[in-house]
Amino acid sequence: MRTVRAAVLADRGDVAGASAQLDLAAAVGDAARDMPAAASVVVGRAVVAGAAGDPAGAARLLGSAEAVRGRPDWGDPLVRLLRTRLTAALGATGLDEAVAAGAAVGRPAALAELGLPARQR
Repeated sequence: MRTVRAAVLADRGDVAGASAQLDLAAAVGDAARDMPAAASVVVGRAVVAGAAGDPAGAARLLGSAEAVRGRPDWGDPLVRLLRTRLTAALGATGLDEAVAAGAAVGRPAALAELGLPARQR
């Protein structure tokens, strides 16, 4: 739920508020045990990066979310919306390259880089 709030805040230009919501989402505990929940936090961080004017960083974070989740999440409407926006900003090839770079780091490194706990069920 906090990741949705973060996305709304980011779309409204409140990057600091969005970041605060994501920090809370990461701290509540589910992100430590549930990789889809952790990946959702990472997608939220990608949205914030895009809203802050860093489309390449946002695309890399999308790749990190894939590494955390273990696969792409084509069913997530937020991921689809963000991919559309990032394709417009980076082009299809630029988006694919940045996402691949983020995914290539692997789950443990992605979690560590993002300050999320590395515990798994």
